[in-house]
Parts: sequence; C-alpha cells; structure tokens
Amino acid sequence: MIESHLPQPISQVGYLGFKLSVPESLRNGIYAQAFDHIIVRLPGLALCRLISSPTTINITFEWEQAAGAARYDRGFMVDFIDLGGPRDYYLQFTWDAAIGRCDGYFNGIPLRLPGTHFAPWAVSGQSQKLVTMPAPYRVSDAVASCQFIPPEQIAALVPSSMLHRDRTLIEGADEPPPVDPGELRRKLIFNADGDSRRPWPNWVMEGPGQAAIADGGAMTLRTRSDLATNQPGHFVYWAPPILPDGFIAEWEFKPLSENGLAIIFFAAHGSGNQDIFDQSLRPRNGVFTQYTQGDLMNYHITCFAHLPLFQTGRPTSNLRKNSGFYLAAQGAVAVRPHSPDYQRLRLIKQGNHIQFQSGERVIIDWQDRDAPRYGAAYRGGRLGFRQMAGTVGAYRRVRIWSLEQPMS
Repeated sequence: MIESHLPQPISQVGYLGFKLSVPESLRNGIYAQAFDHIIVRLPGLALCRLISSPTTINITFEWEQAAGAARYDRGFMVDFIDLGGPRDYYLQFTWDAAIGRCDGYFNGIPLRLPGTHFAPWAVSGQSQKLVTMPAPYRVSDAVASCQFIPPEQIAALVPSSMLHRDRTLIEGADEPPPVDPGELRRKLIFNADGDSRRPWPNWVMEGPGQAAIADGGAMTLRTRSDLATNQPGHFVYWAPPILPDGFIAEWEFKPLSENGLAIIFFAAHGSGNQDIFDQSLRPRNGVFTQYTQGDLMNYHITCFAHLPLFQTGRPTSNLRKNSGFYLAAQGAVAVRPHSPDYQRLRLIKQGNHIQFQSGERVIIDWQDRDAPRYGAAYRGGRLGFRQMAGTVGAYRRVRIWSLEQPMS
C-alpha cells in the first residue's frame, strides 16, 4: 500500500486518474478465478475495486459510506468479458455533485452515453489522501485533484500509447453486416400484430406485471399500480409458442418511462430440458435471479438499460447466458434513453449462432461454441419480455418465424 497526501482535500468536486497493470488475462466463465481487490482509495470519500468472478470481470468506482451516498449511486460498475494481460489500462473518474455530473473513462473512452447527468447531490465526505495498491494488480501514475475534468479535456490526460485502445472491451467487437431475413427460408409461426383492444391471448405473466392494449394494437407493459411497496415489482411476460432451434423474432419497442430496464429471454427451458412451465421447476415471480441463477437455462439480451444512479447512461447491450449469468457478448446500446419513436428489434438464432439487430445496426453477433467456458449451447425453448420495476414499455408488431436454413 502506498499513501500520498493531497495538497487540498477532495470532496464535492474531484478527479481521479490512474494506470492499472494486469499481469495476466482475466476471463469470466465456469472456471474463472474469484477475487475482489481494492486497487485505489480516497479514504473517507471513494474507492475503486477490481473484481473477478465466473459471471463478469468488473472495475468499480464507488463512494465510501462516509461520503453520504450509497455505494454505487452516481458511480460505476463496468462489466468486462475479458481483461487481457499482461497489459496496461488507464482509468479516469471525475465528478461535480453540484451540477449532477459523474463521468468515467476507460483509455479515454466514455463509460456513459454522452450528455448523461444526474440531479445535483451533496457529497459530505472528503479525503486528503490517495492510497494505491502495488500488487498483484499494480496501480501507478495515480493523480487526484479537486477539479472536474470536462470531456473535451480528458484525452490530453491519457498516455498516448493507451488513448482509445481496446475499444472492443467497452463497445463490443466489430460486427458483420446484418443478416437479411428476406434472404432466409422461414415460416411465420406467431403474429401479435392485430388491433385488438384486449391483451394478446395466451401470454403468461410471472410477477406483478400488467399488460394493456393501446390504440393500434400496441401492448404496454408496466408494474401493477396496486402493488404493495415492499414487493419488488419485476416481471416476465412469456410468449405462447415453444420455439425451434432456428428462429427469427421481430418486435418494435419504445420506452415510455425515463428510466428502466427491458430485456429479452430466449431459448428458455428447464435444467432437465423440460418446458419452463413444468411443475418440477421452482415457482417464479419475476425476481431476476430466478431466471439467471436458478433452474432455468436461457440466454438474455439487454434491449434498454437506463437505470437511476450507477447504470444511468449505460453505453452497452449485454448478452448473458443463464443459469450462471455469464456475460458472453456485448455491443452498442440497442435503444437509447428518451427515444421518441419505436425501435425495430430483431433477434435471429440458428443453432449456436445468435445475432441481435436494432434498426439497421448489428448490436451483437456471437456464436456459443466454448462449452468448457459457458456450457453447451442451448437449442429450442421459450421467449419472453422482462421489465424491471418502474419500467413502462410499449411493444408492437411482434412476429416470430421458424428458420429453415443456417445463417451464412
């Protein structure tokens, strides 16, 4: 541990920058090493951790209890699939509580969507020390000051050899052109594109969700308004068909709430390959871990993520494989906050090949072919929409086709 005294105390406004040296590659997955190391501290104010687990590799920026904020409120928990080594990375965190800003950068790459900010808040803690950890994941060239660094000045503080390097760790790999479903042999097996005034028939709700049909046949999903305040309010809405191994699902989505989390589960089945509604499986009521670390096996992809506090302005969509909650692929955010219009989303799965599109963009293109790391690829199963409590979303033109040929 190396301590240095700061010339001025840091509190309401601040900047922290440092180089993190990773001596060997960190990878998530079934046999990943597990640890949780504090790597930098501003005692009494904030700290950074490097966390390795089977599910994700994380770097955090979090407030200490004395700072008057919850652990990650207006902080960061950055998700990585891999963190290669031996390699150096440059981290920066800067905040001005009075204007509602807390920004983070990885090799100069923003960790929030541009323009993201919070309501002003008060930092009650302060620090006059900078503490760094020399091993096993060495921190060096650490700088802390009582100033907020605006985005246009961040790059000048990053070592030139690291500036904008390793973009794929934040933004996902460069994606191929989108698969054109019109070029694939397919057969329509499900269509919820009518103008019925009643909720779509035969869908199954788990948790306290409420479905309503608006003009034009769009389905609005939200947490029931009569829910007791001590209940979490999350829910999953399962579509009727059991899908084949190869399918195309399309739907249009628009967030109606400023904040929220909306995801899509697919290829969902029980741990014994039974249907998800088999009585041998444990009851479910919308709580996330029942679907990601319980007795269901499935994939899920984030469609919309704009949660208050530490996930506000999250720049990525994540694909995770469950049970196990393994982060397997990442891409650009699919639906941005404050989107005024419906966004067309398309999910194509054929065998172990998964492609997720938003409009004309390929968000994720991934092949599940590393069984020692994540287990065997999943085949047929069910598809469902999940929303976190407080999220209001509108869905329309939900159509699913069976796919009769592989993607090229």
